[in-house]
Amino acid sequence: MTQDEEQLHLLSVFHYVLAGLCALFSLLPLIYFAMGLAMMSGMGAGRSGGEFGALLGGCVVAGMGGLFLVFAVGYALALFLAARYLAERRRHTFCVVVAALSCCFTPLGTVLGVFTLIVLFRPSVKTLFGLDAPPAAAKTCRTAGSSRTTFSAARVARFVTSTGVPTGSSIETRKRPSST
Repeated sequence: MTQDEEQLHLLSVFHYVLAGLCALFSLLPLIYFAMGLAMMSGMGAGRSGGEFGALLGGCVVAGMGGLFLVFAVGYALALFLAARYLAERRRHTFCVVVAALSCCFTPLGTVLGVFTLIVLFRPSVKTLFGLDAPPAAAKTCRTAGSSRTTFSAARVARFVTSTGVPTGSSIETRKRPSST
């Protein structure tokens, strides 16, 4: 097992651990959701004077609890999938996005996100994911059909020699007559 494979395995394990912790803490918004439902149903209300206020407050509290619950479960699921993809060396871009999002959640997410980004941007790790970087001399441009075309220095040199276009060293400079 190479160093890159070992580090990807460790990152995968730590992503699973953080996904479990996030899944556990994602249950906390259920308390707010239940409190909001209780407020809307009128539990604990002594008299019926402020029903609209209790209903509105209950909707707000339940809505916020439900929204936080959805985001927390979604983040835990994304961490779980990233851990799986890191172990399988698939979906490099997804792993990068989840690592960048993890940087927002301090302190564990920040540490894990930064180390994951450092490892994922190494060229040797990109090749483990099956991503081949273009050669250093190649340049990519967009053509009219919006497809990507890669031009290497050797390809440009072959084109220039096949068309008979003079190169920079054989072009003679002409002096323009001065207008004065």
